Amino acid sequence: MPEPHPAHETRPLYMRWFFPVSLGFFLTLVLALLILYYVPGLWPLTAHGPSEEDQLLLAARHREADLRTELAQLQETYLALAMECRAVAQAEEARRLAQLEEERRLQEELLQEQLLEEELDELAENIPEDMVPEDVPQDDLVEEEPMEDELIIPEDAEETGDMEFLEGCWLSETGLVNMDTGEPVTVKYCFDANGQGTREIQDMRGMCSGPASASMAPDGSLNIQARQSPCNFGDVAYIESTVDCRGDQDRRAVCHGQEGGVRWNAHFMRIR
Repeated sequence: MPEPHPAHETRPLYMRWFFPVSLGFFLTLVLALLILYYVPGLWPLTAHGPSEEDQLLLAARHREADLRTELAQLQETYLALAMECRAVAQAEEARRLAQLEEERRLQEELLQEQLLEEELDELAENIPEDMVPEDVPQDDLVEEEPMEDELIIPEDAEETGDMEFLEGCWLSETGLVNMDTGEPVTVKYCFDANGQGTREIQDMRGMCSGPASASMAPDGSLNIQARQSPCNFGDVAYIESTVDCRGDQDRRAVCHGQEGGVRWNAHFMRIR
């Protein structure tokens, strides 16, 4: 009996060409990927930045925005300067017009003075000689005598210390007003032959009175010191004050007073 032949292994037909085809496809794919990767511009997944043209365009747009902003700032500055220059020009024009007006006024005044001088000269030429007054000699001029009621400081008062010239009552004209009421005040001094006396201040509310004394200072001035002067209304008093008087060329007393921080000029007139 013949021996059976071993069974041969049989494979499907497609297995014979599937592997070579798959290997060829795989190698082709790998080759294509290598070409795409190494050739510039072919690999779509490569992260390329913006092109040079895009970069230039973007820079140009940024520059345009900066220039527009700078232009707006310059326009704003120009408008502000224009307004300022306009105001300065208007002020200068007003000053020039005022100066022209002042020059015109001065010219008119000068012209009027010239016309007046011409008229006066013409009138002077027509005055008869017998009507022209003669010059009065200087020796015949009478000097103005001091008023009898004014305070006169004798020349020898500094040397003698005699205060008899001050004896009596004097009205001190100051123009002062009460700081609380705004009403004018009247100040009166009364002295004996030794320079001792009182100061009386009268305002709309009543009378205020206190002691006062006068003496001659070494520099030849008359010094009057008035102490605190209580008033007869309420708890009110005028504070201390000082008056210094010097004789002018006619020995009239020129006086200046001070009370606290207030200074004034005083003119003394005898009332009795």
